[in-house]
Formats: sequence, structure tokens, C-alpha cells
Amino acid sequence: MHLPRRRASIRFVFDRFSPYHTKAGEFGLDLHPYDFYSLVYPFPERALQNLAYYFIDRNFAAPYITTTRNGSAVCGRRSIRGRRAGTAPARR
Repeated sequence: MHLPRRRASIRFVFDRFSPYHTKAGEFGLDLHPYDFYSLVYPFPERALQNLAYYFIDRNFAAPYITTTRNGSAVCGRRSIRGRRAGTAPARR
């Protein structure tokens, strides 16, 4: 017996100097350095904020991740592939 496949598994990484990092409050993000930084460097989190390049969002109630009926991941109102959420893909 096999477990059912996952519908979606997405991990977002926020890089230093990106608009999401420099304007985190405007996007509703609660960015913290990835956990591995505290394992490598014995500094307080404030120092790690200045050292780290990769960040995660700890706002687990953030509205920027949802799923559509067909299981595709949507970031905000735009899908990851650039289409509007809930619309059919363009025919080629």
C-alpha cells in the first residue's frame, strides 16, 4: 500500500537585498535567518540577522500561500507560473 502523493510542497527562500527582505513589513513577512546559521555561528539572533543571506518567513498565517482546486500552489493572487489564480493556461 502506498501513501497518496503530496499535492504541493513549496519552500520559499528570501534572500538578503531582495525587495522581500528590505521591505518585509510591507509584504507581511516575519523573516528570520535559516536555522542552520545558529548551529554554525554562536551569535545572538540580532547578529545573525546582519550575517545571514537566506531567510525564512515565520508568519505561518501569511496569506501569500494558498492552493487552487487543482492543487497548484499560488503565491498571493498570482500563480507560481505567472497566471492569475483560477484561470486556465493559455493555449499555444
